[in-house]
Amino acid sequence: MKFKALVVIINIVLIFTFLFLFFVSFILGTPALRRELWPGNLIMAAILLSVLAILNSVFIKNRAVMDFLEKEDWPGLAHHLEVRVLGRGMYGRRNVRLLLESLVVLGDFKTIEKLAAQLKSSRPRLHRELASSLSGAFILAGKYALASETATSALVGSKGLRREDRAWLGFYRGLSLYMARLYGEALEEFMPLCGESDDPLITAISGYLCSVSGKRAGKADEDPVGPDCSARISAAAAAEAARERVRARISRKAWNRYVDRAKEDIRIVILGSLINQAGVWLYE
Repeated sequence: MKFKALVVIINIVLIFTFLFLFFVSFILGTPALRRELWPGNLIMAAILLSVLAILNSVFIKNRAVMDFLEKEDWPGLAHHLEVRVLGRGMYGRRNVRLLLESLVVLGDFKTIEKLAAQLKSSRPRLHRELASSLSGAFILAGKYALASETATSALVGSKGLRREDRAWLGFYRGLSLYMARLYGEALEEFMPLCGESDDPLITAISGYLCSVSGKRAGKADEDPVGPDCSARISAAAAAEAARERVRARISRKAWNRYVDRAKEDIRIVILGSLINQAGVWLYE
């Protein structure tokens, strides 16, 4: 449903409720009943009018953003928010998150770098909260060192971050190392997540990448009992543990539903086909 139509409907419902509560006692009640209900009606009327005022002020304030979202005009939305956030310094959490998401959709990684730099200097706490999404965007841009640096700096100052956010930061740091073909270092990030992460997606993809990284980390080693062989065995064990953990919690159908719901999160959208690959590996 269109945002404008939804706001109009809510306004009509609230106004009708207001009129009904305000006048019903005058139409149907006795004088004594009207006097008894009058104070309560005034309070209810004040509450409904306050809700109306807040609703309409929020709509008017964000009308341009809602119009762009309704039309799926990502270039227009990105430009509008870029002016507000980067130009005017309006670092509201919602504005910044929407700007980041629209820039990822457009593939405008240069502006994402600019956004990250300004957040780090002006709003370090918000930069830390969005660090996992920023790391994912930098991986998409092929800037693996910057992705790893962003995740690492957020983890160093991770006080106040939720457990879920720390897990995503560790995952994206591992993914940046994996994409840079530093498979041994990537395993150091993925293996703990296989046994500790509460998120089925992080656990499953970490397990899948453990199985791949373990094989690639020791590919050049010809010593069947050398250190790389030990790494392969540990990686394989961690991958299998991750698979068992996820499969014990959710079926394949439940996994598909979970993935569909989770795709509203930009951190997951960034992973693209990697989620499908992990799903095939998980239930093969």
